[in-house]
Amino acid sequence: MKIAVFSDIHGNYTAWKKAFSIMQAKNIDKYLCAGDLVGYGPRPNEVINHIKEQQETGLDITIVPGNHDYGVINEQSLKRFNSHAKQAIRWTRKELNATNKQFLEELPLSWSNEEILLAHGTPNNPIWQYLKGWNVNHIFAEYDFKYCFVGHTHLLQSFIAPLDSAEAKKTELSTNQSLTLESQQRVVINDGSIGQPRDHNPQGSFIILDTSKNKIDVIRFQYNINQTQQLIYDSDLPNLEGERLAEGR
Repeated sequence: MKIAVFSDIHGNYTAWKKAFSIMQAKNIDKYLCAGDLVGYGPRPNEVINHIKEQQETGLDITIVPGNHDYGVINEQSLKRFNSHAKQAIRWTRKELNATNKQFLEELPLSWSNEEILLAHGTPNNPIWQYLKGWNVNHIFAEYDFKYCFVGHTHLLQSFIAPLDSAEAKKTELSTNQSLTLESQQRVVINDGSIGQPRDHNPQGSFIILDTSKNKIDVIRFQYNINQTQQLIYDSDLPNLEGERLAEGR
């Protein structure tokens, strides 16, 4: 089975459409989204509408919410965001239609099957916690999985541990790299970001898992950044959210 794993679209519909076209060309069987469909970006309704349309056609897409998705539907959570993120969330609340707000409200906090665990932050705290070296060993110790996928940091990361150990080793992920697991290994991976990467590379990122080969491919892609930037500048979103896209920060 080929599984596309992605996150942190953040209302960047232009980036999402480009990423999705690449996924379609690779004959993906299942799609996993580790959250943050909205926030920061100028086209939140278009992102959600497109994903719902794909689900309605029978595409197997599983989504868990991110902190910005949660912030849009939970007023009390705003205190946890910085000033420009708060401004973006307030704008997104006004922009999102009621149907799409309900869609976000109904997302499960996390998702799992026999081999895979999916959360936005970490399994310990799916909405808010960032994946770090200090908490990854706890994830391996406390949860049963072969593959654990998270988002939230907007940075490509991977940690590998033996099946019988919680001692993880960080493995670098870079553009167009492939990572193949041995049968007695498991992995925690952050897929980066579709719509707002922060590794000083403006290209969006996602990963593809081929379960038959225990192989994970890193995909980076270019899209029309200028188009998204102009939509941000023409809205009441902070200009920072447009400026950072060209710098990957």
